[in-house]
Amino acid sequence: MSSILTPNIVSLLITTAFNVLLAFFILSKNRKSPVNRIFSFLALGVALWSFTNIATQIVKTVHQGILWSQISYLSTLIIAVSFFLFSIIFPEEEKMSKSRFFIPVIIAAIVTSVLLFIPKFVIETVTLSPWKIMTNRGAYLYTASFVGMLLFSFGNILRKYRQLKGEQKAQIKFVLIGTLATATIGIFFNLLLPIFFNYYGLVWFGPNAGLVMVGFIAYAVIRHHLFDIKVIATEIFSILISLSALIDALLSQTPTEFTLKFLLFSAISLFSILLIRGVLKEVKTREQLAALTEKLQKANDDLQKLDKAKSEFISIASHQLRTPLSVIKGFVSMLIEGSYGKIPDKGKEILSKIGASSDRLNRLIDDLLDLSRMEGGQMKYEWNFINLAELAGSVVDELQPQADKKGINFKWLNQAPEKMFVRADKEKLRQVVMNLIDNAIKYTSKGFVEVKLVKTPENQARLSVKDSGVGMDQEEMNLIFGKFVRGKKTPRLWTEGVGLGLYVARKILEEHKGSVWAESEGEDKGSTFFMEIPVY
Repeated sequence: MSSILTPNIVSLLITTAFNVLLAFFILSKNRKSPVNRIFSFLALGVALWSFTNIATQIVKTVHQGILWSQISYLSTLIIAVSFFLFSIIFPEEEKMSKSRFFIPVIIAAIVTSVLLFIPKFVIETVTLSPWKIMTNRGAYLYTASFVGMLLFSFGNILRKYRQLKGEQKAQIKFVLIGTLATATIGIFFNLLLPIFFNYYGLVWFGPNAGLVMVGFIAYAVIRHHLFDIKVIATEIFSILISLSALIDALLSQTPTEFTLKFLLFSAISLFSILLIRGVLKEVKTREQLAALTEKLQKANDDLQKLDKAKSEFISIASHQLRTPLSVIKGFVSMLIEGSYGKIPDKGKEILSKIGASSDRLNRLIDDLLDLSRMEGGQMKYEWNFINLAELAGSVVDELQPQADKKGINFKWLNQAPEKMFVRADKEKLRQVVMNLIDNAIKYTSKGFVEVKLVKTPENQARLSVKDSGVGMDQEEMNLIFGKFVRGKKTPRLWTEGVGLGLYVARKILEEHKGSVWAESEGEDKGSTFFMEIPVY
């Protein structure tokens, strides 16, 4: 037979090279993965099928023709067995031994492979020109074995397609389409036409159709990230282009044409190497970023768990503290009132300090409980329309003795309309106002504290609390409303705070569609805290 590179042989060479390269590349990515191993075995089976079809077109003797035909039949069995194993383990890497058809299929494959090489059992003889294979009755057994393996394989694939969902179902769909197309083409051109119609003119078409199966499975792999998709796609593309250029050069008619085309092949190969290196570098960088992102995500999850545990601890501890504090406050009040006998003035003074400390601790517990509820999404509000001037005035009256005791000039300037209502939770809004005014008094040693309420042109109720206290720099103003944040000088003036009051106030006002902020000209120049809430 002619040894000239015909289009049929060129196409089969490309198919062979493509599958061999793909098989070894995927195997090199993860030698321990069953999916990688079986897929590589499947691709090598297609490569062997293609190569044996080349061999049958260039053999010189009948003996060689029979041998290569037997190997060709064996290669299709390798494909069938590989596809069967692939259908078991893909995409979840299940154990092959779990399938009840595993042992029967393997036994059938071994028996059929042995029968193939028994003289004249499956293949009677061959003719070289025109190429034909004369089969015997054993060919029907071979066909039944081959088709049976395919049916078992498609049964596995269809079952998984019905059971799986999402990404895995999409993977199975592409495998199903590719293998069905290849099986249909292969059975028609390489089994039905040769065995039943004695026509061998298109047997080369089946191995080339193997590219459809490998291509669709590779697409499932590439599309859904089972292997290193970008590298695979780039290397396959580069290899195919380079191989095409080389074959084109080998088919040259003159030395000049060969030289030019070989130079083109060299240039394409060099470009392909540079391209693959670039892609490998990019993929490596992305893998490192992905690994770092995964670590950061895990760290974030751990922090969230710790934060949740902290909130739960705060909630439990706060509830446990509230009861004894209430008891202490109750007994202190009864002692001061003389319920247990007359108490000296010095004793009453001490008891009053105990009561005041209990009140402060109760407010701290309230802040901690509010923080816990906010972070747990369990904060509840009872919405009503309230007069903000009356609420602020009552807070001023309550804190007046505290200001008088420190000798501070305490002013209340109500410049709001007589009836200015806001929609709010009365107790929580009172907590905010109390916090702002109480802080101003606590952190002002001398001078004044001025509380003013106005209505802005934007229809907002604005409450400002101005003091002549410790003041703040710009950095403190940016941080003061954070969680567990205190000013630089405040610990020296007031050691009992934990930096929660302003944070809770900000969160409460945000739920009221309001805002809070601070202004100061600097340290020791006083501060002004503002809160705004919509007027209704």
